[in-house]
Amino acid sequence: MVEHYLTYTYGISQLLIFFVYAPHLLTVIRSERADAISVPAQLSFFTIGAISALYMIVVNKDPLATTVICGHIIIGNLSTALIAFYKQRKANLVMDTQFFICSSTDARNNGLLPRCDTRIELRSGYAYNCPTCSAPLIAEAAREKTERAKR
Repeated sequence: MVEHYLTYTYGISQLLIFFVYAPHLLTVIRSERADAISVPAQLSFFTIGAISALYMIVVNKDPLATTVICGHIIIGNLSTALIAFYKQRKANLVMDTQFFICSSTDARNNGLLPRCDTRIELRSGYAYNCPTCSAPLIAEAAREKTERAKR
């Protein structure tokens, strides 16, 4: 008799945990790139949970525990991993780029170049050097602002 109450209590408590997944999944869905989510870790948690579910059904023949485990790993881990993978992949495809120009103002390459006019589009947020003369590259917008300020 006590076993039945404990079984139902376990099932109900696990069902309530699924409501905790709603804010978690909404956070991942609303995030722009889901950078905080480790997709490999989520997939490994899913795999470990799948092995646990297989164990529970084959060895213990416990359909309730198997259902709970499958629910947790599908809703909690697999869905999070798939959403994060999609968002991270999409973020990598749509890179935030800008034009960079060479910061050198004098002759380069032993005087063979009177002035380096390299202009190249690169991903923003990184520091680059000019492929022609090795001087630091600066964002084109930043250079225009400095030139306007000098005038």
